[in-house]
Amino acid sequence: MKKILTLVFIIVVQVSFGQAKWNSTMKFYKQMSYIQATNEYESKIKDNEQPPAEVLSAVGDAYYQLGNFKKASQVYGNLHQLQSQTMTDADFRRYDMSLRSAGRLEDANRLVKSRIEINGDDKEKKRFIAQLKQLDSLAKKKPLHQVKTISNNTRNSDFGVAFYGNKVVYASSKDTVNLKSLYKLNNQPYLAMYEAELSHSTGSFSNEKKFLPEIQNKYHNATVAFSPDLKTAYYTTNSLHKKKLILDDKRINNVQIVKVDIKNGKGENPTTLFFDNKEYSFGHPFVCKEGKWLYFVSDMPGGYGETDIYRVEIFGDASYGKVENLGPEINTPGREMFPTCVGDRLYFASDGYYGYGGLDIYQSKIVNNKFATPVNLGKPVNSTGDDFAYIIDEKGTYGYLSSNREGGKGDDDIYFFTKEKEACDQIVQGYVTDRKTGFPLEGATVMIFDEFGSKISETLTDVNGSYKIAVPCGKIYVFKATYPEYSQEEQEVKALNGEKPMEHIDFKLDKLDNYLVDDGDFKKININPIYFDYDKWDILPQAEVELNKVVDVMKRFPKVTIRIESHTDSRGKDAYNMVLSDNRAKATQAYILRNGISSTRISSATGYGESRLKNKCSNNVKCSEAEHSINRRSDFIIEEM
Repeated sequence: MKKILTLVFIIVVQVSFGQAKWNSTMKFYKQMSYIQATNEYESKIKDNEQPPAEVLSAVGDAYYQLGNFKKASQVYGNLHQLQSQTMTDADFRRYDMSLRSAGRLEDANRLVKSRIEINGDDKEKKRFIAQLKQLDSLAKKKPLHQVKTISNNTRNSDFGVAFYGNKVVYASSKDTVNLKSLYKLNNQPYLAMYEAELSHSTGSFSNEKKFLPEIQNKYHNATVAFSPDLKTAYYTTNSLHKKKLILDDKRINNVQIVKVDIKNGKGENPTTLFFDNKEYSFGHPFVCKEGKWLYFVSDMPGGYGETDIYRVEIFGDASYGKVENLGPEINTPGREMFPTCVGDRLYFASDGYYGYGGLDIYQSKIVNNKFATPVNLGKPVNSTGDDFAYIIDEKGTYGYLSSNREGGKGDDDIYFFTKEKEACDQIVQGYVTDRKTGFPLEGATVMIFDEFGSKISETLTDVNGSYKIAVPCGKIYVFKATYPEYSQEEQEVKALNGEKPMEHIDFKLDKLDNYLVDDGDFKKININPIYFDYDKWDILPQAEVELNKVVDVMKRFPKVTIRIESHTDSRGKDAYNMVLSDNRAKATQAYILRNGISSTRISSATGYGESRLKNKCSNNVKCSEAEHSINRRSDFIIEEM
């Protein structure tokens, strides 16, 4: 399946690389003749000599591309021993994926955990933990899918089913006529598109024939998509000029999406799309049922990984909007492939998440044109092999996926599945209002998080401050309401059994200005004075009461950043007062941090001694205790809102 997943067509080109002993290995690798490259490697490695890192990287990738994940994991393991934490992200990702695809899931998880504990940031650590919990949760659930192979699979590659009215269209390299022209990467005929009738009971195909043979060239033709009226088709094929392959400076031919009109059963007016660029690849098109969006995959610059999912809006006059990347919520440093959308669900394949191995199939709920955190569909949809090209009927009862998993008949096989109805949904509705005035907040965001902290959905309130949303039953959720310059409020929602037809959850938000006071050119949090014992900076119980107010404001307004300024009165030596006030500022800062506020939200904590008095009570000026107390203060000044 690599021929369409890598989105390129490979032309053999002679190169030499590396140390003399490994020249032939690297030459075949650079030609993408992976079988020859690995054979050369095996013949040389018997000398028990440690190959250089570039050879291990190349051979590991060659085994990876051939789907020999046991060998790939061994070679990458040697590379990891050689480089450890300096192993490149690309090599490490394939090492991780090779272990998973070889069935060594626990070894892969230990490897990733070790690396991210040293090199990973907090976001990546949370992502890793959440995805492991997701897989663990899936293992405890009864699968909704029943998956089985179909009788039409061949020993070659068969994949990528698309619904075509009451028929299907899929790609296959089963052509036995043009055997003189083979695809060099797998020595199979080039991919062609076939249409067939389907049996809804067995999923098998009948009355198969070439789909629109007049538009198919002699190279790859695959992954077709249709407009809702079936009058327009989009498909993936090689970039050609006058029927010859267009090659870039690396002798690589990229693929493109071709649009064709279907009239009287014939394909007419094949044209490339406006975003086509022969320097990059574009493929795997899919049009949603309402015909509004065309999704596709590309390796063009500006993405998040090897290949990303994009979309363009389709207008009624057959024109298009701007190209949109689906963003980091969907795309990863790896490969995102084969997008499909049914209702409010986006389905796609990816090897950039921590799954079972190879490409796994994920779904993301689309809410208000935004994508929720993707969810792995679990077994038996996914396996240790490459699983991709998931498509399901509008009622959600049956469909097809493609896979090169063990037990299949050929290279890639088509699998038919039936799907049970998902668990019930709980409807949650309510209002978001201003706590002080009671006025509705139109456009407030209500976000829903699952038990792992992953956002699964969100919605906006209407002109009446009202929202309504459905969540699956049997779980506990956290609903969080936000509005610009207002507090962030959250409530736990239990949708345990679905017996209640509707849950009502209201949110009352506070405006930030209600907690602030103007002090000259800046705003500060409005609290009572914080007092310390004479000559000390310990936080007293009465000071804790006021500091807890600061902590509460910062928790409820997560975008607020402050600076802390502490001051003394003029009594005592100037230098000593400067140190004393600075200690008090640092003590108040430490208290706030201990209570769950990130250090990034306090820009500074500084003492100014008696240098910024609020009244006349400077050195040697006689003042009352009340007048001196005005100068003994700690201010929590707003930096950002």
